Amino acid sequence: MRIAYYEAEYLEECAELLQKVYNNEQWGCHWSEIKSKKYIAELSQIPRFVGFLLLNDEEELIGAALCHERTWWYKDELFIDEFFIDPDSQQRGYGSKLLKYMTKYSKEQKLAGLTLMTNNLIVADFYHKNKFHDHEIYFMYKGVENIAD
Repeated sequence: MRIAYYEAEYLEECAELLQKVYNNEQWGCHWSEIKSKKYIAELSQIPRFVGFLLLNDEEELIGAALCHERTWWYKDELFIDEFFIDPDSQQRGYGSKLLKYMTKYSKEQKLAGLTLMTNNLIVADFYHKNKFHDHEIYFMYKGVENIAD
């Protein structure tokens, strides 16, 4: 296993893996090939983007963390926009290894820490296990498709 930095040549593999991870009953997403590629391409264009890829011994992509460094009042931080591990490789410590690498990166860059948002309580347990803490921040959403003016 090795960790590499994201490069555009991995766009297609990342998009395929994103679909595999999220297009299921647990997440209830319906990522298409086109939308997943567009989403990842847009993330990679965010200023101060940094992506981390988890590759197995055969150099196959088994996980990714798509992030960006962002300015914060105290010290800049690494914001995790997307973090996903191949379902066939979960529960083996790979996600924790990737977070450990990202923590080391953040220390080397003199960042304050890592931040993220999730709407899945099962995944929140994974982050708690990796020493993330809850803060009183509300992520709010209002859908507009089925709402009358």
